[in-house]
Amino acid sequence: MKLYAINRQNRWLICVLLNLLAGAMVSFFEISNPVFLFMVIQAFSVLFGGVYCGFFSGIAILGYCVCYFSESSTALSFSEENLARVLETMVYVVLMNFLLGCYYCQVEKRISQLEEANKELKQLCVLDGLTGIANRRFFDQMLKKEWGRCWREKKVLSFLILDVDFFKRYNDIYGHPQGDLCLKRIAKAIQAKCFRSGDVVARYGGEEFTCLLPNTDEKGAKYVAETLRQEIEKLQIVHEGSDVSAYITVSVGVATQTPASQDAIKEMIMRADSALYQAKGNGRNQVSLYGEEYERTRKEIE
Repeated sequence: MKLYAINRQNRWLICVLLNLLAGAMVSFFEISNPVFLFMVIQAFSVLFGGVYCGFFSGIAILGYCVCYFSESSTALSFSEENLARVLETMVYVVLMNFLLGCYYCQVEKRISQLEEANKELKQLCVLDGLTGIANRRFFDQMLKKEWGRCWREKKVLSFLILDVDFFKRYNDIYGHPQGDLCLKRIAKAIQAKCFRSGDVVARYGGEEFTCLLPNTDEKGAKYVAETLRQEIEKLQIVHEGSDVSAYITVSVGVATQTPASQDAIKEMIMRADSALYQAKGNGRNQVSLYGEEYERTRKEIE
């Protein structure tokens, strides 16, 4: 945990340099009573560098005081007055370390709680509350980012839309709690197969899921889509209301494109959506790539 943007190693270095500077100032300017100056450095060391940095700063301060108040630079013999000053400094160091250390720990604890809360808020902003995978907002951001990268690098990008077949019937027959459980299992199955670091899996809305596959050509995208379709059917989630299978199935639309311009993202989404309509029109529980017949198929469905 860090209180400041400066990393811990640099903060330690700064505190050491300040202690050395304080010692040099005491020697050069012949300050009669350097205790106050040392206490300021001590307080700064604890608050800026942490408890351990403050502890070692305190040791350094005691060393300075021993050297400063000694009657000889070679012997550690003290008058009663100087010995009292050293003991007084020691008490100040211990007390200040304790009080500031307690304060520092409380501040660190509070910052830790705030950072944890911020982390949870960020997750809520990018994750779907039901399935735990990315939500549409995050997916749209990643799609825009990957589209721009592929446009600059002239790379291919594939986009999949998966729709659960006859899901409304499933909810009507088994109830919404069971429908939610079904979506969770499907999301988990999709995420398990799209595991590359650049792949993005999201719940697009309702019973629709999306997959973003950077650097994946049409052949590779079709393979992934068919794998996902089979894996979901292998879950064997019973669906008595389906016209195509005894289990839950999905239809998948696939679009593959090498971005020709930075503003043509909507075109790719439209292509994948059109391919999905084509898969539904051809009987569902299948994969369809964007093709020339999608307009005719879409009109038939509508």
